[in-house]
Amino acid sequence: MSQTTSTDPTPQRGVGSVVAPPHARGGFGRHVIEIILRNPVLPILFIALPAFAVFVPDYATTGNLQNLLLQSAVLALLVAGGATVVISGNFDLSVEGTLAFSATVAAWLMYDKSPGSGFGLNGTLAVLVTVLVGIAVGVINGLMVEALHVNPFIVTLGTLLTLKGAAAIPTSAQTLYGLPSSYSGVARQAYFGVNLIVLIAAVLYAGIAVYMTRAVAARHIYAVGGNKRAARENGVNPLKSIIFVYCISGACAGVAGWLTAARLDSAGPGLGNDITFTVFASIVIGGIALEGGKGSLWGALGGVVLLGSIDNVLNLLAINPLYVNFVRGSVIVIAILLIVARGRLAAAFGIQERAV
Repeated sequence: MSQTTSTDPTPQRGVGSVVAPPHARGGFGRHVIEIILRNPVLPILFIALPAFAVFVPDYATTGNLQNLLLQSAVLALLVAGGATVVISGNFDLSVEGTLAFSATVAAWLMYDKSPGSGFGLNGTLAVLVTVLVGIAVGVINGLMVEALHVNPFIVTLGTLLTLKGAAAIPTSAQTLYGLPSSYSGVARQAYFGVNLIVLIAAVLYAGIAVYMTRAVAARHIYAVGGNKRAARENGVNPLKSIIFVYCISGACAGVAGWLTAARLDSAGPGLGNDITFTVFASIVIGGIALEGGKGSLWGALGGVVLLGSIDNVLNLLAINPLYVNFVRGSVIVIAILLIVARGRLAAAFGIQERAV
């Protein structure tokens, strides 16, 4: 039996990254090229962020930067979960529905007045419920995708629509306001001048990014995304890996639902509307290959920063909302062109992109 994909559990430098063979390494210029190839969003950030600071009034102020971090925190969590699924060679379009459904169920359980009956659940337990609902959705998605062999796009699109509709049932399609402080108080706490929501998102994102770089199970995820058949022949269990990444995505969406509801002090079926587009745009812009097996969560974080900054700038400039999608779409097209150029530049300089 031929061995086509290595699943050596020993962590290697730059999992899923672009590396040069020994004969091609060396020199500051080549090192810079390797960094850019691993993170195609960097050139855009180096141009865009200074330009925003210079030409957009109030962009670089402390207050606006704090607001930008707060706005990007939830997006970062959803990207962290969604990126792990994409690396495994799959999709999770259901994150928006999971966010809304998990937070709405938790809010309804805490509620003790109309609409709905509610149970007056303790806010701390409601946080746990929010996360557990997200994990349950992840298990269902993973089983349908890998155990039943249903296309992940169809599965998670169906889950998205189902959850958005289900979120309206316990509340009679109304938004619940005035959540208990034990649930929403996280939005009013700050340490070292940084909102606790941002700190929670940063710690979770960094933890998942490090895990995907160093853990043995993460190497199996990359192997499954790169070549599922070869990974299976080398002893990797694709079902286990795929259910695991969907659980990560569901848990992140659950936490994002909690933090969004806490920030708005409300929850309902409209929570997180239209964020799915921004999540996948960040993943693509961050250089994670949609075919699976390649990419880094650190690169995807660059996509979060870029799209978060663009939305922030459009708000500061009071741009007509009708033009927002045009700007976002243009950024994605440019990012895709950079990814294409990355492959050609890698070939020109003799730099190989390792799948696992």
